[in-house]
Amino acid sequence: FPSLEITLNPGDRVYFYTDGLPEMTNEKHDYLGYDRFLQIVGTTGVKGLGEALDAIIAAAHLYRDAGSIEDDIVIIGVEVA
Repeated sequence: FPSLEITLNPGDRVYFYTDGLPEMTNEKHDYLGYDRFLQIVGTTGVKGLGEALDAIIAAAHLYRDAGSIEDDIVIIGVEVA
């Protein structure tokens, strides 16, 4: 794997998530997708970290609606103090 070094500043966040989130499907079997997932994450910046994580999961489940969950769904957030 290539190495990458990034400087993080106070307030920056890093999210670690499993592929089960962007690969979640709705009842039409349409994927949430990485672009839509990143849009959801982008809407949570003014919220506290815990509230942002809850909002991301809630939005993904709202997209899923009655679709089945076929993979694990995990997201971990870290905020630089």
